[in-house]
Amino acid sequence: MLEVLIVAFGAIGAGFALILLLALADKHAKKKLTVEDGGLTQREFEKACVEVLERMKLTIGEIVRTADDNLDIRAQNPAPVVGGEFFIRCVYLEPGGVVQAAEILEVSNVIVQDRLSKGLFFTNASFAADIPSLSELAPLEFIDGARLKAMMADLPMV
Repeated sequence: MLEVLIVAFGAIGAGFALILLLALADKHAKKKLTVEDGGLTQREFEKACVEVLERMKLTIGEIVRTADDNLDIRAQNPAPVVGGEFFIRCVYLEPGGVVQAAEILEVSNVIVQDRLSKGLFFTNASFAADIPSLSELAPLEFIDGARLKAMMADLPMV
């Protein structure tokens, strides 16, 4: 009977050890993927967007999470002549995702309707190829994942 208990407890202990090793290996693999890919989690992406705005010396007024889980930010550029109110949309997509023209047109309409100075559209992914050819866009700057990474490296810390 004692031998059976020893074997049972040994098997349970070995099972827990395997589970722990798998969890540690999975955590390490996810961390490695994020670093090597240059990919960000949604939370990291959103923090990076806000940090870039602050480094650009914009004063953030309001941050709203939309129904489709994007961030809409209102910010003010206090600089004379080039200043004004900005509308910023931050869209996080899965790897390989592409922001389509309909989303860009929606942001452009907000800028025009609210008579804002400019818009910024951040994504961790990329933009559809037809977007630069849209003639009806309000003043809007597109910042994809690669450009966001470069801005984080180039803009001075606040």
